[in-house]
Amino acid sequence: MVRVLRLALVLTSIVLVVAPLAKIEAKTPPPWQQLPATSIPLVFEPNLGQAAAEVQWLARGSGFRMGLTSDGATIEVRDRTMPPPSKRHFRDPLAAARPSAKQQAIRGSLVKLRLIGAAGWKMVGGNPTGGISNYFIGNQQDHWQVNIPHYSQVTATGVYHGIDLVFRGNQGIPEYDFVVAPGANPRQIRLQFEGAASLRMDRERGDLVLMTSNGIELRHAQPNIYQEVAGKKVRVRGGYEVRPDGTAGFTLGTFNPKVPLIIDPTVRFTTFLSGSDSDEALGVAFDGAGNSYVTGSTDSGNFPTVGGIQGNASGTDAFVTKLSPTGAILFSTYLGGGDEDDGMAVAADASGVYVTGRTASSDFPVRQPLQPSLKGDNDAFVTKLSPLGNTLVYSTFLGGSGGEEGWSIAVDASQSAYVAGETSPRISR
Repeated sequence: MVRVLRLALVLTSIVLVVAPLAKIEAKTPPPWQQLPATSIPLVFEPNLGQAAAEVQWLARGSGFRMGLTSDGATIEVRDRTMPPPSKRHFRDPLAAARPSAKQQAIRGSLVKLRLIGAAGWKMVGGNPTGGISNYFIGNQQDHWQVNIPHYSQVTATGVYHGIDLVFRGNQGIPEYDFVVAPGANPRQIRLQFEGAASLRMDRERGDLVLMTSNGIELRHAQPNIYQEVAGKKVRVRGGYEVRPDGTAGFTLGTFNPKVPLIIDPTVRFTTFLSGSDSDEALGVAFDGAGNSYVTGSTDSGNFPTVGGIQGNASGTDAFVTKLSPTGAILFSTYLGGGDEDDGMAVAADASGVYVTGRTASSDFPVRQPLQPSLKGDNDAFVTKLSPLGNTLVYSTFLGGSGGEEGWSIAVDASQSAYVAGETSPRISR
């Protein structure tokens, strides 16, 4: 049961800033900003229909997305030039006359890592985290994907003779390890970066530096090269080299060829544009077990079809994420349609998770709706998810001919939801 408080006045809002989930803007941002590490771990999802067909695995982090295909790894670093969702309310009566956020170009930089001379990548997930992702995009249930498992690493076996490639995360930052078996030759490894405008060595730091056409710098930090001998890590001297053919490889000092060798680079991003993070948290709630629930909006334009990812749709969707007391993702659910959707408030009880916000999508996913269709330029929405986030218990539009937004939601002991927000009249043009 949904009980609605219709308020004609603009409500005074209280903004709760939650770090590190919400973006915090400095009063005087530096001229460049390196995307920071985060306490939320990087996870990998197998592609079960939520991405372009050629993508086998995908991962998302702060300001970037990664897609793994049979012949390489594509990284997109985002430049979000639009203001964040909290600053682009739907109140403007002329908003419908302008292109929606999903129709506006969202600039990004793509770089694809290929291994020259390598075999086709055969990838398998490792170390399942127990978390899942669910995608409720559009109003056609047969297009929804649920219960997609999370893994903390993906291994491409035998990319070269005797060499495996392992992708993983470290505090939300992507890393990849070359695992060289005893007797295998690490000089086989040749890295090619499609989409990089330039490739150079930072001699002072030992980093491999890629510059994209959009002015975004991707640094592959000086690799940690080591062998494990008698249970201890033994460091091996070495680093990157840029070869005359424009590919990159590794120089190595003396090592024991009878023991596995690990070459471990870290990918870091530096951008000369602030605000490149593509996600914003707008609401948070907690339960008695210490789990936290976050809702907000995520901007995710389509990757190109070559090695690309279709993240959650072609623009801004709402999301609902449940985190354990230790910060592990228990589920992450995308919620939206073909236009702009923002989650603005969330609540939870033993029966499920409740979220409200605003949508301009005529195909927003509905189930047992109180109002089955969009009536104005944008309406509020009220959605209840199952405890695992993989089922819509109910989902409905809520609005009239003008514009509505759901700003707050609460639940009583009988599982009735109470929604407060804003309604504005339709203005003739």
